[in-house]
Amino acid sequence: MFCKKIAPSLLKYFSLLLSFTMKKDIHAKYYKGVKVQCVCGAEFTVNATVPGPIKVETCYQCHPVFNKDRVVKKVIKWRMEQFLDKQRKIDAMKK
Repeated sequence: MFCKKIAPSLLKYFSLLLSFTMKKDIHAKYYKGVKVQCVCGAEFTVNATVPGPIKVETCYQCHPVFNKDRVVKKVIKWRMEQFLDKQRKIDAMKK
């Protein structure tokens, strides 16, 4: 009994949804297997909306965040110390 009452309204709702269509020719073309070349010499393939080889300055192999370089840790430590010093000065001014 429940299904007999709900089913017609659901069919009407879904037929209304299916009547709307997506606009054509507004979406970018999608290319599979696009070659990416980095300055460090690394090459890999990705899926992109740009056709042809992509040249980048940094990639996951040469960027310091991804390869856990010690220089970045020093920079982060320095920034954190700088932030804490600034907070101490603000707290001192409030007192």
